Amino acid sequence: MMNARTYPEKAAGALAAVILWLTAV
Repeated sequence: MMNARTYPEKAAGALAAVILWLTAV
């Protein structure tokens, strides 16, 4: 995998992507 940053940042990024995707759909 790519260089994973701090867990909170990674989790926040994933949540943001999912939320944006759900909102777009």
